[in-house]
Amino acid sequence: MNNIKVFMFDMGGVIMRYPNNDIVKNIQRPNEKLKKLMEDLDLGIESIESVEKILEPTNPLKKLCNASLRDRDITKFHGGLVEDDNIIKCLRILKDNGYKIALLTNNFYYDDTKTDSVIMKDLSHFDYVVESCKIGKRKPTKEFYEHALNLVQSPPEECVFVDDLKENCDGAEVVGIKSIHLKDGDSITTIKEIELITGLSIL
Repeated sequence: MNNIKVFMFDMGGVIMRYPNNDIVKNIQRPNEKLKKLMEDLDLGIESIESVEKILEPTNPLKKLCNASLRDRDITKFHGGLVEDDNIIKCLRILKDNGYKIALLTNNFYYDDTKTDSVIMKDLSHFDYVVESCKIGKRKPTKEFYEHALNLVQSPPEECVFVDDLKENCDGAEVVGIKSIHLKDGDSITTIKEIELITGLSIL
């Protein structure tokens, strides 16, 4: 008998799609310096504003930071993130059928006031939202997923987590959460797996 009660979704690369695969590759395989900056952003130690100040003028990330601070719009982030219509439909149908929906995202603040984070504007699909910069924990650490489980008040065996990064899926599995790896933006295959778990017709 299916005992799943909670579906957890990543934001960038799952709910919000990147405009091209080059951006995905850069995010998934950052160099060591960028990796450390990303981790500090995720943990709320740094903000886009503080990172922009320390980047060399020739660093392409400086331009991205400037644009992000100017626009403060996630749909213009990383060259233009767009909602995946199939995933949005999936969220709606899952919620309509009694499942709880959680957003689990490694996320960061725009500026040093640490009030506004880089997140989608419409959060009505979600019963719970976990942002790494606000809790000082990031995927794929055990502590991040334990925080999420405590928030949703469900044991791991009642949860399913969807992420586009294999390491984040592996981190969820460590604490007992079933994971679905959304590969190369292929939301159709992911939703078919969710259909098998729930018995719902989504697509």
